[in-house]
Parts: sequence; C-alpha cells; structure tokens
Amino acid sequence: MTDARGPAIECPGVPSGALLSEPNPLISVVTATYNRSQVLRLAIASLRRQTLHDWEQIIIGDACSDDTEQVVAAVADPRLRFVNLKENVGEQSGPNNEGIRLARGRYLAFLNHDDLWLPDHLETLVKLIETRQAHLAFARGIAILPDGSRRLLGGGASGAFYQPLADVHATLWLCRRELFNEVGPWRHSRSCWAAPSQDWLLRAWRLGKKIVASDRVTVIAVHASNYRNCFLERRSTTHETLWQRMESEPDFREREVTAALVAALEHEKSLRLFPHIAGLVRALAYRLLLALGIAPIQAKYRLRSWRRGAYIDRIRRFRGLEVKSRGKK
Repeated sequence: MTDARGPAIECPGVPSGALLSEPNPLISVVTATYNRSQVLRLAIASLRRQTLHDWEQIIIGDACSDDTEQVVAAVADPRLRFVNLKENVGEQSGPNNEGIRLARGRYLAFLNHDDLWLPDHLETLVKLIETRQAHLAFARGIAILPDGSRRLLGGGASGAFYQPLADVHATLWLCRRELFNEVGPWRHSRSCWAAPSQDWLLRAWRLGKKIVASDRVTVIAVHASNYRNCFLERRSTTHETLWQRMESEPDFREREVTAALVAALEHEKSLRLFPHIAGLVRALAYRLLLALGIAPIQAKYRLRSWRRGAYIDRIRRFRGLEVKSRGKK
C-alpha cells in the first residue's frame, strides 16, 4: 500500500504491536530529526529489522514542521516515542541531549535519521561491549557518496581501540548510559571546533574511557553533509534504492564492503607520494600531534574552521538550511 508518506514498509517477524520484554529496555536508541520524514521512516524500518528486539527508540524532532509525527505514529510500534522540541536548535546536540535525558535503557545508541543499520548492528555491539568490558563500542560503516562511490567509516581506531584520527560518527556507537554522567552532555556546536559528536568522543577518550572498535560493517550511511540542498529537495531515492537492495540481495554487505575497499585502494594509488611513504608521513604527523596533546581529528577541524561552530554553519548552508545567528543556540 502507498500513501503520502511513501510505500508501507513490512518488517517480517516483527509484529506492529511488539512489546518490550522488560519495563526498561536493554538499549535506548536516540534519533535526532528535522523535516526529513521520507528518510526517517527507512531508518526506523532498519531498527525494527534488528536481530535484537529489546530496545526503545526516542525520536526527537528539532521543532519539525513536516509530517514527521504522523510518519512515526503510522509505524504503530509501542517501542517508539516522538518528542518535538518547541524551538529549533539547528544541530544534533540539543535533540540528542533531550533523548539521553528520556532514555531508560542500560545502553545508548544513536541512529541518524538518514542512516540505515544492518540487522545485526545492535547484537554485534552489545556482544562486543560486554565481552571487552568497554565503556563504548563502535561499528564500521560505509558512506554512500553522491557520485555512487563508497568510503569506509570508523577509521578512528588503532587496532581494536579508538584513536582520534578520523571521524567516528555517532550512528556507529553503542555506549553505557552512565558514561554521559561522567563525560557530560553533548556541547553545542558554537562551543566546539569539531562536530559536537566528535567533541564528546574526544572528551571520553581524554578521560581514559575504554573505547573499542568492531571489525564488522553494520552501518550504511547517507550523510546529509555530502548531499547539497537535501533538506530543501527532500530527496530519498538513494535511501529507497539501498533499502530495496538490503531486502533483496543476500550478499548486500559483502558487495558494499568490496566496493568500499576497491575505492580505498584506488585513492591510495592516486596519491602523489608513494602510498607507503604517504602512510609513514601521516603516521608520524599523528604521533607528533598526540605527543603535543592535540587530537589529530581536532586539528583537522581547526585547520578548516576559523572559529568555533564554523563547521556546522558551513554544512547547514550546503544542506540548504538557514544559518542561525550567533546569538541563538
């Protein structure tokens, strides 16, 4: 059946009235969203297809003015809650902090409204965080770029542990809820050089928290920061195509990982320096920065931005959103 919200999405094996197995769920999944209901419904569908069912999803609208509330209600799953903020924050820190405040689960996860989780994402990370006795675990992912190429995500790790070398997007994370009591809330972008998610992860790392990496790809990301005017044009073709392939191709994950690895190898070949030399130079630069107490990922953001919050302002313009005045948060 098709309506104004797009084709109805069936989730075999997950009844629409599925109940939580306990009063408090194992995992609270926080999703910040703003006026992209056409892709949010697919993110929700990917959560409902998880092999681990003991979760709640707290969807926080950043003062949404489209049909987001109706789209969430149409799913008819009591594990979903929708809260719409009265004032627009303009980025994820405000909605995510509100979601964390409302969370009841032992663990917290963050599902971006324009990303898709493969069915074993939560199960993989729960096993990893418990086996390794970690504070936070993150998966690997694949970013789908507008030109059809792929890029591996979750590269901010040295072996099995996090190192602040590259972005580890929040949609890859699973962490213990009490970790936020120790690290504190997400800071607004006006207070950060890096994106608020990366700023928070750096703070956790500097406190000596155990942050471990999975070697399994369980996230397919279609980041709005790569798609010009995506909020204005409300495109969902890429998401629809990916969802259909996830449903119909048994070897979907293997195909995507292969494509991403081929793209990474081609990138290395295109470097002006020989790849091995470039890798050694990069490793040396990272070691020097860390020795000086500077996180490489933070240095990257500071080189690109002339003031705090400039990164968020730049990607808001690219996405087709108004840049909020400096006095507003």
